[in-house]
Amino acid sequence: MRPDTILQFERLYFWGWLVGAVVSLAWFADSLDAVARSPGLGQGMIPALLVMTIIGLLIPLGLMWLIARRASVVAKWLLVVHVLATSVVVALSVVNWSPSHTALTLVTAAAAIVRAMSLKYLFTPTARSWFAQERPDPSPDIQG
Repeated sequence: MRPDTILQFERLYFWGWLVGAVVSLAWFADSLDAVARSPGLGQGMIPALLVMTIIGLLIPLGLMWLIARRASVVAKWLLVVHVLATSVVVALSVVNWSPSHTALTLVTAAAAIVRAMSLKYLFTPTARSWFAQERPDPSPDIQG
């Protein structure tokens, strides 16, 4: 059974991620408009933007799953680094905000704050003991 702190982390991080995903899709639509207005970029940028957006959304979601469901300490630290890096990027975007993107920038900052706040649940005593527990390997033993 997962401790309440891990459940709280999962819920809070997921809501921050979900808001961030909606904002990412809005930024993606804005990027598509920029590509359409810039004939030098070409239409080849669209699939690349789509792939980068999808990968950028799936990596933190996968890390959250590994932390909350598999008690992965490595994933915990990777997510901490990811949230710190994202927070720096968001802080820079707030400092260099554009009046045309005020709402997106503020919502992005709010989502980053929620995700950062969720990390505190990974460093509670109950979470630490849960990460330290030995768990059986869920995959069957393959001998051959």
